[in-house]
Amino acid sequence: ACSLNRDRQSVLEGTMSGTTLSFAVNGVGILSADDVRLCRRALRSRRKGSTKMSVQSSWKLPGWLPSFSAAAMAGGLFGYDIGSSSSVIRVLGDQGFDSSQLSAVASMSLLGALVSSIAVNQLGNRFGRKPELQAAYGLYIAGTCLQFISSGFWSLVTGRLIYGLGIGAAMHASPLLISESVPSDKRGSLVALKEAFIVFGILMGYISGYALSPLGGESWRYMFAAALLLEVPGAIVTASCKESPRFLCLQASKGPEYEYLLRDAEENQYVLNGGDRDQATREIGDILQNIRYSQSEPGVGLLETPGAKPALISGIGLVLFQQFTGQPSVLYYANRIFDQAGLGFGAAVGVGVFKLVSTVCSAYSVERFGRKPLLLAGTTIMTACLVALSFIFSGIQPDAPFTSSQQVAIISAVILYVGGYQIGFGPISWLMLSELFPLQVRSKALAFGTTTNFGSNLLVAALFEPLRESTGSSTLFAIFATISLGAILFESSYLSETKGKTLEEIEGIMRGRDQPSSWI
Repeated sequence: ACSLNRDRQSVLEGTMSGTTLSFAVNGVGILSADDVRLCRRALRSRRKGSTKMSVQSSWKLPGWLPSFSAAAMAGGLFGYDIGSSSSVIRVLGDQGFDSSQLSAVASMSLLGALVSSIAVNQLGNRFGRKPELQAAYGLYIAGTCLQFISSGFWSLVTGRLIYGLGIGAAMHASPLLISESVPSDKRGSLVALKEAFIVFGILMGYISGYALSPLGGESWRYMFAAALLLEVPGAIVTASCKESPRFLCLQASKGPEYEYLLRDAEENQYVLNGGDRDQATREIGDILQNIRYSQSEPGVGLLETPGAKPALISGIGLVLFQQFTGQPSVLYYANRIFDQAGLGFGAAVGVGVFKLVSTVCSAYSVERFGRKPLLLAGTTIMTACLVALSFIFSGIQPDAPFTSSQQVAIISAVILYVGGYQIGFGPISWLMLSELFPLQVRSKALAFGTTTNFGSNLLVAALFEPLRESTGSSTLFAIFATISLGAILFESSYLSETKGKTLEEIEGIMRGRDQPSSWI
């Protein structure tokens, strides 16, 4: 065991694979730099007589795979709800639901997501990433079952609300669990792939609605119930996930009664990094050192935490630009044209496949080119398409049918716009939200970002039609193009590149920018 200075107030002894390690706590912090070096040296010397590794070198699957899979499937269920809802609404409309009831059924899951986002913002780091994701799956399953057995409007919207609560919890826990569990050189690709699973879920929702529609008036029940095919495996996989080592280290810093969690943190990091004990020890030491530095600074709130202000400006700025550049509104016109041409299902699936391919390309490229280049490329494409749409609609009378050439021009611009969105804002916004913030406030900050996302989505959806009627489509797209141009300026001048950096290194960059002159 390490021989630490006498001014350390408490010592934790934990047994890890036959190796006894003493961790020191001195009031507000854990392990000084000298302590970390001493512990590493002692651990290496003691390991010569350690017992057999608990993680066998014969493992072929990476230790982080269950965490990624559970988080990705949770995102896929969000996408499935989006994709299947259009078919459900059509069937319920045929069953006599009026427009206000249909609107409530369609929007209740989004309202539930907003409510749970606010709730996890208040709960912060109390429960952990894995329990939160388990709760999300429980809400998914409960909501799905209630929707399936509902006997009327109120039970149906209650089921939709419960399912939405699961969406909010999942969209908060999933990026946290992935970003804190996977290696830094894979973090960007895997968080971006989670977005690809959302798009894949949308596609599965479309296909489910199309395949189950022949069942008639009760088909909407089975469209909802089909989600269980992903919910049950996802819940099982979540049970095998490892809790985030960073979360465990943060909990251990609360006081001596939590210090036993350090043993679990190193063991989890050992499994997640593929069975390298020395690397796990170094990584846990870096995490503890980073926590100690943060706790030595005054302030415990989101805005007072060192490094939080520039991270908040960056993350929330991305979320707002993501919504206010009009992505849901642009797709409105695509769907309108598809319906006029009688190509609703086939065209929707085609656009979905293109979105999926674009997102996978972004996930493949993000660790090669970086976050900022993909954001700038995607937003530039979006801006050009919005300018083109504004120009096209300037020559179309309000509510007039589209000519064939106008349809081709609009659909081409829309598809390119969608591709730009899925290369940039779609996956990269959630990725940067999950990695920019200091560990102490990461959960709370991501919850705030999730709440902002769902709240601004509701706002754009509510304002779109009144704005279109009052200003005209051409002016509305010009407004979106102007906002998109502002997003390019924001991305190029303010955002920091995070490619290839550990979360602790990113936190150091944010602390370095946390000066009044750096905020703007």
